[in-house]
Amino acid sequence: EITLDMNPDKTKQIVFGGLLAGKGKVWFDSFAVKIDGKDIEDLKPVERKIVPAEKDREYDLGSSIEIPELASNKIDDLELLGRIWGFLKYHHPEIAKGNYNWDYELFRFLPKYLELNDSISRDKLLIDWIDSLGRIPNCDICKPTDKKAFLKPDLTWIKNQNEDLQNKLLNIYNNRYQGEHYYIGMTNVGNPEFKNEKAYSNMSFPDDGFRLLSIFRYWNMINYFFPYKHLMDKDWNLTLREYIPLFLKTNNELEYELVVLQLIASIQDTHANLWGGADKVEEWKGLHYPPVHVRFIENKLVVTDFYNTELINDVGLEIGDIITKIGGQSIEQIINEKSKFYPASNASAQLRDISADILRSNSTEIEIQYISTNSVEISKTLKLHPKDSLNVYRWYRRNDTKSFKMLDNNIGYITLQTIKEEDIPRIKEEFKDTKGIIIDIRNYQRLSFLLVWDHISYPL
Repeated sequence: EITLDMNPDKTKQIVFGGLLAGKGKVWFDSFAVKIDGKDIEDLKPVERKIVPAEKDREYDLGSSIEIPELASNKIDDLELLGRIWGFLKYHHPEIAKGNYNWDYELFRFLPKYLELNDSISRDKLLIDWIDSLGRIPNCDICKPTDKKAFLKPDLTWIKNQNEDLQNKLLNIYNNRYQGEHYYIGMTNVGNPEFKNEKAYSNMSFPDDGFRLLSIFRYWNMINYFFPYKHLMDKDWNLTLREYIPLFLKTNNELEYELVVLQLIASIQDTHANLWGGADKVEEWKGLHYPPVHVRFIENKLVVTDFYNTELINDVGLEIGDIITKIGGQSIEQIINEKSKFYPASNASAQLRDISADILRSNSTEIEIQYISTNSVEISKTLKLHPKDSLNVYRWYRRNDTKSFKMLDNNIGYITLQTIKEEDIPRIKEEFKDTKGIIIDIRNYQRLSFLLVWDHISYPL
């Protein structure tokens, strides 16, 4: 039995399932799911309130917006619009309640905005737009709490606007919405939850309007909710203006994916990446893979392993060989060209990720130069293979060895990555007289278990 607290107005679905880690099969017999004692097949769904934002489908197939070559003042205008669009998205009560599909309101507003050529008309149009969204009720509990907040949004840009627009925006901030928000929430651990953000997966290469929307979305997410802006090498305030023309100038799906990767990489976070929808980038990196695993060691690209032992004699490389050139380019040149497409928190993580792709190609072979373990400089042709023909997991050799072994000095070693239920009795028997045990949890664990020796418990 599982007890869940849920709000019928918020809960869209309940997902129940099982996870099989590794190889094998699972059968479920006499399977039934009951909610409050009633079989799920006999239940009728509760009517859920549908807000206006969910009913707005006008631009589902595209924005039909074409943005011409941008002069400098137009880039400034779009930067201001991006800031105001994001500010309103997270602070205005009517948007927070889901009364507007805020993506599509951008498309409705853009054509008139792009026609204007002076700041006075521009600011008036922005003020009229804000007024059209609805009145802002007074909020006595949401005054700025500068003394308590460690990280605060940078609103200095508001103070650079004309007095009427400035007062309009500050009034919204000082009376910002405090209830359940349509676009932003909070997870159990306090991280932001970005809700109701459509992926628009039907658009492999979005049109001008949707590409502008994507830079507005991402920039504001980072601006208001990323806690490490102060640790970036570059001021995030400069990024929006820089990337607006780069997003709009892309001519195809690959160019778009690459500029998105550059933007993501600029926040310098290894966890931030294109985790889906990067098929053209994968093709660009190369569909054929090397038979060797390489790593950067002391800033040198070193052969450290072979994916398939049966290929060792055919490869012609040895562990410890240092690769100095690929396709006539030095390793340093390649790093300088590609590092901007590899998001990472530090140089080591970036080099690790580059090393996984650096020998990939869409050809079945590449020319390399390397320094052998006996210090001889050699040129050779390295044969590449389809990934599924190699014993590779991500960028490491797949390891199907047993989950425990004895190390030197009578020390036992257990990895939870491959452990199985039937291993536990053998582990207890073989490790009962060891000096100590290392339990490796640096991976996704297959099994939670309890080991007991001589009345000493080791819970995991």
